[in-house]
Amino acid sequence: SMWFAVDLAADTELSAVLTFSHLAGDLELRLFAGGDLGEAVADSTSASDRERVGRAPGAGEALLLEVYGYRGAGGAFTLTAHRLPTAGRVPTQASGRVTFGDKGFDPEGFTGAVAEQAAEHLVVQVRRVFDDAPVAEALTDADGRFTAEWAADAEQAYVVEARAQVRVDGMFAQVADRERPAAVYALSSEPFTVDAVPALALHAAADAPIGGALHVAHTLGEGLAFIAPFVEGAERVTVRWQAGQPYPCGSCYSNDQISLGGQLEDPDEYDDAIILHELGHWFVDHFSDDELRKIVQVTMD
Repeated sequence: SMWFAVDLAADTELSAVLTFSHLAGDLELRLFAGGDLGEAVADSTSASDRERVGRAPGAGEALLLEVYGYRGAGGAFTLTAHRLPTAGRVPTQASGRVTFGDKGFDPEGFTGAVAEQAAEHLVVQVRRVFDDAPVAEALTDADGRFTAEWAADAEQAYVVEARAQVRVDGMFAQVADRERPAAVYALSSEPFTVDAVPALALHAAADAPIGGALHVAHTLGEGLAFIAPFVEGAERVTVRWQAGQPYPCGSCYSNDQISLGGQLEDPDEYDDAIILHELGHWFVDHFSDDELRKIVQVTMD
């Protein structure tokens, strides 16, 4: 490990960015506050070439950044600590709608028809461009609409990102790349500044990977919304999927992860029945036995 000390003033935000070559060695980044090395206040452990941690303004404090290798990995890196003043930030909001192309199917298979579908329960984030820091978050409603609010820096550019993630009553599901589990599919707006916030219409075409990913996320949200009245608890599931790539099992579930087949013949990313079937395995895994019997009884009553 390598350690770096940073002092943070009371009216200043910290954004620390670590860049390196993941292929040369997977590095991680942690942030500790107040001399307490027992538990990090922020950490970043993705499988990309970039890690970032941040600290919101407080009373002013001494911070320590730790760069360390996953399973002892090492390699060259660049660590940049940005101190961003918070004075003069402007209350800002961004609103819009998220839709995707939904492929129709019937008992004979896919019909070839594509309809525009509103994405519900979807996580929408406002992200600062220079360091990719999330600064605001909202959820889409039944019509795919959202409004996100944050204190914007007039000198910074932002994007709005519709992510293939859904939240429903404490439960969470996301769609990530098959090869890179930390790479969640997302659809981004063009960059904008606080003096020109656009009305946003984010649409994912059915013939693009993001279209399939948002359809999977939306369908997971529908499934979670159906079971939410009967269960309690903050549970989560990840779908691993990649367009054109099959799994030996077709599609299957294990250990809070759904492996969804993207095979060219009979792909599963637009097959609602397959997606909900695999979510059912997750549901039984987490809520079976006494809880499942109670749900069945409530449904029958």
